[in-house]
Amino acid sequence: MPVAAPSANRFGKVSPTRASHVLAELGDRIPFILDGDVPEVGIESTIVSLLDDQPAILRPGAITAAQIEAVLGVAVKSHGEVSKTPNANPRVSGALEKHYSPDAKVWVLQASELAALQLQNKTLCVGWTDEFLAQADALREKCGEVLVEALSDKPGEVAKALYATLRQADELACRQVLFEKPGQTPDWEAVNDRLKRASA
Repeated sequence: MPVAAPSANRFGKVSPTRASHVLAELGDRIPFILDGDVPEVGIESTIVSLLDDQPAILRPGAITAAQIEAVLGVAVKSHGEVSKTPNANPRVSGALEKHYSPDAKVWVLQASELAALQLQNKTLCVGWTDEFLAQADALREKCGEVLVEALSDKPGEVAKALYATLRQADELACRQVLFEKPGQTPDWEAVNDRLKRASA
């Protein structure tokens, strides 16, 4: 039997990547949940427009502009290029300025910005570089109610863990999430996009 379904989360909230996430958010509204196990990608798909002469990425995902170019044999506008186009406001899923947001406030910071913080609320620090994690550990010693989550330094692995980590912050009753600022290279584009919207 074919199955078609909308996103299994309330509008604007963090996308689910586990059956337990769907149960927590929609358990009182739906009769059953199909458990597809942990997804390999973790974030939503790449959305590409083929309406103009040059293909354009409207929402970045695991498939990058370079990968699409390799298949199509033509240049593809990156999501960054599309965003800079005057009057560009594509109506696609996940394009709102604030989206994928947990209840906890999300901040995207460099390691050097952690050192100056004075925290008074339960906080989850999420990073992957030695520098960021060392600063997060120092913050935990200084401020107490700081939890530290170390992720892989690979963009695909961060994407895979992103939503589960943001949901974990709410499950742990954290008031804020201090997420390490990713690199600005094309392979980090989808993670940067989701963090920008989660922190808006």
